Amino acid sequence: MISKKQLLFLLSIFLLSLIQSVYAEEKRPFKPRFSIKLTEGWGSNVPIGDVNDCLKSFNNNKVFVNYRKDRPDQLVGEIKTLDNRTSHWEVELRVDLKPRIGFGIATAGAFHTRNESSITYTYIGYVGPQIMSYTFKPEIKVSYPMRLSLYYTIFSHPKINLSIGGGFGFYNAQVSQFSRIDITGPDGTSNWGEWHRDTKRNFSWDFTAMLFWNITLPGE
Repeated sequence: MISKKQLLFLLSIFLLSLIQSVYAEEKRPFKPRFSIKLTEGWGSNVPIGDVNDCLKSFNNNKVFVNYRKDRPDQLVGEIKTLDNRTSHWEVELRVDLKPRIGFGIATAGAFHTRNESSITYTYIGYVGPQIMSYTFKPEIKVSYPMRLSLYYTIFSHPKINLSIGGGFGFYNAQVSQFSRIDITGPDGTSNWGEWHRDTKRNFSWDFTAMLFWNITLPGE
């Protein structure tokens, strides 16, 4: 059984061998390296909180909450939020100009989401019921984003590589929302109203920080 002193001695030898190997590699002439990374996954990384916050606020206002609890037969349907889950891919071209410093430029898939939902609210007054139906059709389109990144290698070895990075992403986004209200009064007369709003954001940006590592198994 290995004692603690022996374990510390072996660990020290291992770390020294790594440091010497890294130092020897850095003494060699460095040539810029190019690499391409392709990733694909499924997630909810699209920031559409403002739109969904508005839809949630309307759907969960105090009047509707009370009617769902006390008079469920007078409130039918709900206003649904947009789904920001999507399968996404990203391709990045990375250029290592220095042993520890690299740059990357990446793009990813475009994003498009929309839905339609409605809610009908019946108010029973002194002269009879008044029926109000609300319909919402939100839509978001995001063009192919671009991201510029800077990478710094903290530790490098043929078997282990640890890096940190950060980047700025740029994209165009278009948000639109159509809403309609239909009102049927106690006397049977009908009225309606429609609203349509468009918002376009040119070259919006966000910041991303990354920490990643690469481990090569023996024999690879």
